[in-house]
Amino acid sequence: DTLYYYSARTTSFINQVVRTTTSWGQPQALQIPLPHDCLNGNTFSVTKNRDIYVDLLDTTTNDGNIYISHFQNGNYQLPQVLGPELNSGYGEFCPFIDPDESYLIFGSNRPGGYGGQLDLYICFKNEDQTWTDAINMGFAINSTGAFFPIVTLDKQYFFFNTGKPA
Repeated sequence: DTLYYYSARTTSFINQVVRTTTSWGQPQALQIPLPHDCLNGNTFSVTKNRDIYVDLLDTTTNDGNIYISHFQNGNYQLPQVLGPELNSGYGEFCPFIDPDESYLIFGSNRPGGYGGQLDLYICFKNEDQTWTDAINMGFAINSTGAFFPIVTLDKQYFFFNTGKPA
């Protein structure tokens, strides 16, 4: 019953609106502090426990990386960059986190891809809460570039943008 959305019109780049019994409540800007050397990116994804995975642009390297901002005691914490299993030193963008945090799909322009732009990669969460190394999702998905992944809540459908002609 909560809709999260990106907006450049408010004091925060991520906002939420909560459904009431008869309509939607008032939009609220989420107060997510940004690391001093980062700018907000383009996309984010929210877990069941309200943690937010977000792509941020590192202004010192001009690369996108994926970060997590934990929701603790009613506040979002300073986003922490995820490890080298995901962030390659090239560009990582458009994260989609499974609401249960069992897997993360994201776009990357790292070498060895199929699409020439961004390819989609997937990582799985280990029992010790670390991530597996990123796995390219293959030629069938990435042949002309792929980005903005979304999996439906019932896990039956996988949507993404592609450069394939209609």
